[in-house]
Amino acid sequence: MGASDSASGSTRGTRRFAPGRTGIDPAPQIIKGRSLTLIITAITKAATVQASDRRITIIDPITESVTWKDDNVNKTIYLRCKDAHVVMAYTGLATVGAQQIPTYQWLSKYLTDVVATGRPLEELMTEFSGPIMGFFRSESSRCPITIVTSGFYYDGRPIRRVFSSEKTFSLHPIKHKNENVYIHGCTDGVAPYLETMIVGMSQDGLFRRLKPERIAEQLVSIMRLAASHPNAKEYIGRNCMTAMLSRSVNGSLHAKYYPDGCESTSYFPAVLYNGSAFGQMVAKGANPSFGPIEFANGVLKLTFNGTDLGMEGIYDPPKSKLHRILQSMQFISPK
Repeated sequence: MGASDSASGSTRGTRRFAPGRTGIDPAPQIIKGRSLTLIITAITKAATVQASDRRITIIDPITESVTWKDDNVNKTIYLRCKDAHVVMAYTGLATVGAQQIPTYQWLSKYLTDVVATGRPLEELMTEFSGPIMGFFRSESSRCPITIVTSGFYYDGRPIRRVFSSEKTFSLHPIKHKNENVYIHGCTDGVAPYLETMIVGMSQDGLFRRLKPERIAEQLVSIMRLAASHPNAKEYIGRNCMTAMLSRSVNGSLHAKYYPDGCESTSYFPAVLYNGSAFGQMVAKGANPSFGPIEFANGVLKLTFNGTDLGMEGIYDPPKSKLHRILQSMQFISPK
C-alpha cells in the first residue's frame, strides 16, 4: 500500500518538472519500506517552500500494482509555537490504527493533547524524535513513515528537521550556493532525474531570483514531471499542495492547492495554534481559493474565495477555550 500526492499550477515562462508519491496505509498487506509521497523542500535566504503530492494508494503486496487510490488526502500541517513556525509533510503511513485515522489527524491530535503549541519548538521536536517515532515504529509492520519539517525561528534562523521510523530513509539533498533543496519520499528510479532538473534550475539562479510563489510553481512542475515518469506515475499524484513560510518575525503561511484540472473545491492545510488543531479547510464555489493565514495581536485571520467554507475534524484538549479561538479566527470572504 502506498500514498502519494501531486499538483499542477501555472508555470508560464519557466521550466516544467515533476511530482512524487506518498506513503502507505489502508490494508494490513503492504510493501514494507516504500514511501510513496514525494516531498520537495526549497530553503532560500527569504523563505522556505515545501511541495507535496496528495495521493494515497493501496498496493497489492504480490503484484505491486495499485488497486486503489485517493488523490486528495491532506498530508500538510502548519504549526505555530512560541519561538518558531514550521510546516510539516509526511510520506509513508497514510492511516493509523484499526480505525484508520488519517495520519495528519492523528499527529494533530497528539500534538494538541500532549504538548501545547504555545511551548518552544524544541519541546515539540523532542516529542517527534521520542514518543511519536516510537509509536510509528510499532506500526512499521504496515509501513514506515518520514516526517519532513521546515520553517523559521522568529529570529530568522532556518529550520529543517527530518524524523523517520526507519533507520535509513530516502534523503536527496541538493545544495548550490545559498540555496538548499531536499527531496524525500518516492524517489525510486526518479531521484537522478529530479536532481538533474533541480540542479539546472539552481545553477541558472532561478531559486535566488524568483519570489516564493514562483518557486512553488516550479516545484509543482517538477512534481508533475516525476508523476509522469514510468517508475512513479502510479504512485505520485498530480494534485499538489505547496506551503510557503517567510523569514520575517510575523511571518504568515501562504499555502496553495494545485489541482490537476479545474475543480470547484480548494484546500488549506491543517493548522495547530494556541493549543488547538484545526483540520484541513475546504472552500467550495466558482474558482475557490485561500489567501495567506496571518497572525496579529493573537488573532488568526484567513481569507478565502468561495461560497462555502468547511473544516475537517477539530481536536480540542480538555482545558482549552476552543470556542474563543474559533470566535477569534476570522474567516474573511472578499466581496
